[in-house]
Amino acid sequence: MCLHALQELWEYMLSKRQCVCVCVCPQYAGVIISPIAILFMMYALFMYKRRTVQILRRANVRYDDQSGPVMLVILLIVATLASLVLTAYGTLK
Repeated sequence: MCLHALQELWEYMLSKRQCVCVCVCPQYAGVIISPIAILFMMYALFMYKRRTVQILRRANVRYDDQSGPVMLVILLIVATLASLVLTAYGTLK
């Protein structure tokens, strides 16, 4: 039912020859956030492997990471703010 209503609205707008704008801001946000998500997964896998080796060797080292989570949070904040700005800019346009 909802899909039919959207199709009717689309046809109406095309028949009136009004500008049909497709917002690409969510796509830009996805392009920004996707590489950060991939980096996050690669970092998690690297830390898992490194800690496994340290545990197996019974190394006398710190198992926690001080800088990695901070850098990930900063990257996610920047990406979220960029997404917010793009979405706000796209709705104001």
